[in-house]
Amino acid sequence: MIALIFASFQVSQGTELEPADESAFKVCPKEITAMILHRAAIDECLDNRNPVNILLVCREWRKLIEEESIDGKTVKKLCQEAWYGVPGHEEIYERFLKGVLIYRPQEGSEVGRIDLPIAALENPLEGTFDLSQCGDVGNYLSISTGYRKEKKAKNANKLEIWFTPRFLIEKALTTTAGHFQKIFGRWNDSAPVGIFWTWGGWDNLTCYDYLVTENLDQLSNDNLYEKCAAVSQRLEGMHKMHDDFGRPLSPRTVALLWDSIGTPPVDYGIMQKFHVHFAN
Repeated sequence: MIALIFASFQVSQGTELEPADESAFKVCPKEITAMILHRAAIDECLDNRNPVNILLVCREWRKLIEEESIDGKTVKKLCQEAWYGVPGHEEIYERFLKGVLIYRPQEGSEVGRIDLPIAALENPLEGTFDLSQCGDVGNYLSISTGYRKEKKAKNANKLEIWFTPRFLIEKALTTTAGHFQKIFGRWNDSAPVGIFWTWGGWDNLTCYDYLVTENLDQLSNDNLYEKCAAVSQRLEGMHKMHDDFGRPLSPRTVALLWDSIGTPPVDYGIMQKFHVHFAN
């Protein structure tokens, strides 16, 4: 890929075609080298191949990828976005970055309010909020962006809540997000972000509650407890867990399931202290 792009550049400059070795690559204008590496690395990411092989070619290439900017973003940042399926969904992604997890220790009061911006996470598309400022709720809740890929020992006794862009799942639906295949057909693109609830002690990735019918303005209303309660109360377009065939489980079946596995020792009322807001 790099050789072909470089050869095209040589032709456009009227120079003789030669192998695209590192020394020849250096003669390119900086903006051209950044574009070449950008194109090559993005292609790797879109094909679900890790672009680290391009980073390791030489120090100069790594420096270009990590430092050079295209339209205000580093090549490394653009690669990360491609890896997570952002291309084609830039507007949704930019609004997702404006999202804020808001903690209010007293319902209806701004006293003690703490704002935790999604953009402040080390990886906004796969990060976990630091709840250490929010009293002891971190002992019972884990709130993250992205989606659950495995059981984490540190969350074995916690309720996990995930804010999940639809494009993330769409890109990885046949790989790491395969456990969402049975519900993805119900997830319309008018709801660009879903909320998922699951028990951190479960090994089964297909056990989760989900809300995938609201747009970003609707998601910004009500606290996370009310959102979860809505999932329990309405079975049209959403449901309280599902069976191996993707069918909704009735509230009675769910209750029996909870009894059989043991009710998680969490006061779900603590979710009332949190809500997520996506600014325009």
